[in-house]
Amino acid sequence: MIHNILFSLRCDFPSGGCIKVRDYYHHACNAVGFKTNVYLPQDAVWDESNPWWLDKYKIMTEHRPDLADVLFISGLGWDRFIPTEYKTNSPIPIIYLVQGLFKLNPEYPHYQHFNHKAIRICVSKVLTEELEQRNISVNGPVFTISNCIDTKQLPEPLSFQNKDIELLIIGLKNPVQAEELSRRLSSFCCGKLLVITQRLPQKEFISLVNRARHTVFLPATEEGFYLPALEGMALETLVICPDVGGNRDFCRANYNCLLPSYQINDIQQTIISALSFSKTQRQLLLENAKVTVQQHALEKERSAFLDILYNLKNIW
Repeated sequence: MIHNILFSLRCDFPSGGCIKVRDYYHHACNAVGFKTNVYLPQDAVWDESNPWWLDKYKIMTEHRPDLADVLFISGLGWDRFIPTEYKTNSPIPIIYLVQGLFKLNPEYPHYQHFNHKAIRICVSKVLTEELEQRNISVNGPVFTISNCIDTKQLPEPLSFQNKDIELLIIGLKNPVQAEELSRRLSSFCCGKLLVITQRLPQKEFISLVNRARHTVFLPATEEGFYLPALEGMALETLVICPDVGGNRDFCRANYNCLLPSYQINDIQQTIISALSFSKTQRQLLLENAKVTVQQHALEKERSAFLDILYNLKNIW
């Protein structure tokens, strides 16, 4: 028997959340006994900045949850794509990908979504632990599958000598602090310093990270995982990323990255220290980062998700 699984999302830019739903879609394409469909609203931005650009011809033009045997959503999918009557008593399994640590805050406008029955997949151990520690009443089972990446989709990492950006500051989620760090560090950085405060197509973004010897990532203050820092490790840039919760799943201070507090003075001093590292100090961090990336190979994520799909009857 073939089961139809419908992925529904809105994706207007290359966000980590959108990229992960795409990955789960591709995982399901490898599931025996499942047929995959995906729906994105027609008013989505359709250019190469959209992570679904290469799959655009597979996108359904009409949202038909009534034809599905399984529904997969994330983000605000409860309000956008789940029929009202399904929220209290869905006749079919709903899989919800939990990606944001901030969503566990009772002040979050959509906090009541935890009352809707679903099979929830948390993208980090930190998220799952926080759900338990905060005693949040969750309707349905919760699984943990730490985010993984497909290194085959990334370019070959440039060597340290061939990287032409000394310091890259990623400030999409904190542009004010990014610009202030740039101002403070201009006299300490001997090589090229570049700040990014606006979204770029994924390919261009990855290219810049690959060219950087040191990359400072400024996420939101609460992240469920924070994929860009793991991508940075894969591209062999020295990752400097504040502790924002979910990134503790893979960011280990002074082992594979530098993990300052989210205070500008602490971040500044950490960057200055990193710029003076010896080759041995830097290489040890980069080698450990490679090991971390291998531990987050996309095949592990796929295998864990397929285990859930193949056991839906017992889980739901």
